[in-house]
Order: sequence, then C-alpha cells, then structure tokens
Amino acid sequence: MLKKVNSNKIVFLLAVASLLFACSAPIAYVDYDEQVNFDEYTSYNFFAPETILNVAEEDTIMGFIENNLQAKGIESKVISKFSVDFYVDFFDVENPIVTSEGYAMFNNDVPYMALTISFADALTSELFWQAVVERRVPRYMSKEERIEYYKELVKTALEKYPPKPEDSPNAKEEESPQEKADQDAKTSNQ
Repeated sequence: MLKKVNSNKIVFLLAVASLLFACSAPIAYVDYDEQVNFDEYTSYNFFAPETILNVAEEDTIMGFIENNLQAKGIESKVISKFSVDFYVDFFDVENPIVTSEGYAMFNNDVPYMALTISFADALTSELFWQAVVERRVPRYMSKEERIEYYKELVKTALEKYPPKPEDSPNAKEEESPQEKADQDAKTSNQ
C-alpha cells in the first residue's frame, strides 16, 4: 500500500532532480586512427550536413566547429586535407521514479542529444578521427540557450583534437573510483 506523500515534497524533489539533470556536463567519446600523422591535416572543408536539425542550427554548429579548428591553426580551404562531417541523434533515457517500497510511481524519460563529428581524409575518404558527445536536452531552451548548448557540445568534442600520445586508447588509463571499488569487491569475495 502506498503511503500518502505531501505533494510539496514531490514538487521539490522533482525540481531538484531536474536541476541536477540540467547541469550535467556533456560526455565525449573519442576514437581515432593511431597510425595517422595529425600534423599533416592542416586544412579542412565540410561535407554537406544532413541532420534532423534546421538549416540555421546546422550553420550554428558548423560555425562552432570552424571556430574551434581555426583556433587550433587549421584553415578552411576548398581543396583541403580532410573533410568534416557531423550529424545529430536524439534519444530518451528511462528514469523511473521509485518509492521507498520499490514501486515505480511514473516513468520520467530524459531526452538526450548525441552530436557526432567525424574527420575523413579528403583523398581517400578514410575516417581518421571521430567524437561523439552526449548531453541531456533541457525541455525548454531559448534561442540563446540553444546556441550555448551547441557551443558546449562542439567545444567538448574538439577538446582532445588533435590527440596527444597520452590520449591513446592503448595508454594506461587510471581506474575510476567505481572500477577500483568493483575490483576490490571481486578480490575480497575470492
């Protein structure tokens, strides 16, 4: 039997949860060809984007990509060393609200956006670098907030371009606190 809960508490908890989700930082996943000499890629050009966004939003994202690449000393040229492509995907993450007795009160799907930015060699069309950035999409955003949202996604995606040797997937990574705790639990159970 469900206990009667003060509706003010529910509203407060939902507001706090919404604030926590709204403040979540974007998460970037980067992959690249370790055999590539990134110093050779000094100029870029865009593929014509085909996204589910409107043209103005595509142009905004392209502008942020251009600004980030030019800040790294890479120039835009018609005949370039590599081509830039990007696309967008939206998805929901299920977030059930569960009572203390374990009953799901309702399901609050949380919308996310994934921005994928890919770099391919202009001559061979071989993909050599790609970043996927995911972040929660606030339910309501003003035009200015949407522009800042895209700016942060692009900045996060391109932060580790060009990759450094210590960024290599084969480089020894430090375990996260959760991975260390899991490993400790496994060894103590043996």
